[in-house]
Amino acid sequence: MDNDVRDMKNRIRISEVIGRYVTLENKGHEKVGCCPFHDDKRPSLSVNDEKGVFKCFGCHSEGDHFSFLQKHLRLTFPEAKKTLADMAGVPVEECRPRTERKPEFQQISPVPANAQEPGHMLNHYDYGPPSTIWAYKNAAGELLFYIRRWDTADGKKHLMPLCYGRMAGKTGWFNKHAETPRPIYGLDELSRRPKTPVMIVEGEKAVDAARLLFPHAVCISWPGGTNAVKHVDWSPLEGRGVLIWPDNDTPGFKAAAEIRDLIADFANQLIIIRPPESEPKGWDVADMNLTPEEAKTWLADRMREVKEQPWDPLSEIDNTD
Repeated sequence: MDNDVRDMKNRIRISEVIGRYVTLENKGHEKVGCCPFHDDKRPSLSVNDEKGVFKCFGCHSEGDHFSFLQKHLRLTFPEAKKTLADMAGVPVEECRPRTERKPEFQQISPVPANAQEPGHMLNHYDYGPPSTIWAYKNAAGELLFYIRRWDTADGKKHLMPLCYGRMAGKTGWFNKHAETPRPIYGLDELSRRPKTPVMIVEGEKAVDAARLLFPHAVCISWPGGTNAVKHVDWSPLEGRGVLIWPDNDTPGFKAAAEIRDLIADFANQLIIIRPPESEPKGWDVADMNLTPEEAKTWLADRMREVKEQPWDPLSEIDNTD
């Protein structure tokens, strides 16, 4: 593998990077959307995958994958590099030229009981206080790291991990991703309920919604989004019945298929639920305005689409451990 930045950018289209934060539409050989760097009323952001660049004809912002991430997420270049590596599904060590190697972040996990509190780092970032904070824990309930989410006034969402570890001779909390393989979100509940069917949804927010609608299933997710499923330790699902519920979009279906392939050899039963075509793009369990009983009926309707499957998770969902 070539250890240079150009090779890294070639692994993921710039529209895939920007498309995580901006809604893009095809226009000729380019994609266009509203620029996130100014109050853009009409799409003035142009993204060219062939050249690997973006340009705004309103505020004149322009650049490549890295400069977009640096400006939009307010990252340093090394942080943008790590973020892009995660998006591309490439270990950052394979993307960094040997001449550029710097002290790496070393995660300490689980977080020691006597570790300093994260304080303002947990509750504040450049976007202000986070909308939600999720704690990832191991099977014993010990803290591993946090994921924070910001829902900004412009309708966008921003996710940022917070890990405890060492870097450059200092020990403490850093805005860094957890080391791979990364844990499942919900490991502690998975351990407490060893016989309960498992429902995998996309994102921690979706887990919160799924747990309310399907309290007799173990609802879990994973960190890093649809491009990071290969960096997750799925082994705790060995012998479990698993229902995968993707977001209603192409990345969601692709991630669901990848998860299926990754766990097929050791999961006991496996079904992917595909949302109805009538639902909008990106629709997920968090968008359901139903009671638990209504949600169960909805799920039963979806299960009829895969009725050739020998396993009926609905019958098991009725029974708690």
